[in-house]
Amino acid sequence: MTNNIKQLKFEDIELILDHWPAIKYKNPSTLFYEGHTPLACYLLIKGNITLLKKRKEPIKLSIGSLIGLNELMHNNSMRASGIICPDSRISIIEKTGVLEILAQTKHQLKSIFEEAIYLI
Repeated sequence: MTNNIKQLKFEDIELILDHWPAIKYKNPSTLFYEGHTPLACYLLIKGNITLLKKRKEPIKLSIGSLIGLNELMHNNSMRASGIICPDSRISIIEKTGVLEILAQTKHQLKSIFEEAIYLI
């Protein structure tokens, strides 16, 4: 049911926050919809994101979940909807930023993104 989700280590989260600062959500909000192709991927910094799919049990994601990078880079649709809970923080990572990092030969985030894209 779930989208391709990579669980990041604390030090990897810190590297991403250096490039994409965290945004706080005060109210519940839908980040992405099942069946839609994402315009960005998301890193959960604090709080909760719940994945919802018709006729399936909801799944709560944990801090450090990198959601939708594989779908973003391969232009695939999301396999579930994602709802962010109140008082949660995420980093929104756009495709152009990922492509810029992947184009560099020696960037600390390159291997993290490659692993998530190809689920190594």
